[in-house]
Amino acid sequence: MIKKNLILILIIIVSGCGFKPMLKNFDMNQFSFKEINISGKSELTYLFQNSLKIPISKNNTGYTINLNITESTAVSQKNDAGIVIEEDLIHTVNMEVFNENSQLLWKDIFSSSVRMIVNNNESSNFEKKRIERNKLINIVSNKTKFKLIMVLSNSK
Repeated sequence: MIKKNLILILIIIVSGCGFKPMLKNFDMNQFSFKEINISGKSELTYLFQNSLKIPISKNNTGYTINLNITESTAVSQKNDAGIVIEEDLIHTVNMEVFNENSQLLWKDIFSSSVRMIVNNNESSNFEKKRIERNKLINIVSNKTKFKLIMVLSNSK
């Protein structure tokens, strides 16, 4: 009985705290972007640009964003014979945001990684890497949007 009452009280407190997700109804169209430069390996830049989906202003005014995305792998575990059995796939984004007067507003480097199990089948490893690459691209593009929203909201 006491547990049920405690749970009920906690639900009432949490639901009435006024929590609202910051990015739920946020629209990138409220900001004007003059230019978005994405550099890096062509496959990564293509996937990143498609995932990012930031509209560019038609009147050629607004913020300029420079993004450089890189991918690397690192051995995380080997077996007793020295054969790699796990590796980390890492995506790193270097980001610079400039205002309309080409003054640097913000510069940051952030990354995301995932650990993959490696086996003897090369085609299976390639497919796993492709799937994990797509997931990581979505993660770093969401991080990019979040950081942009935080920086541009504070610069108004």
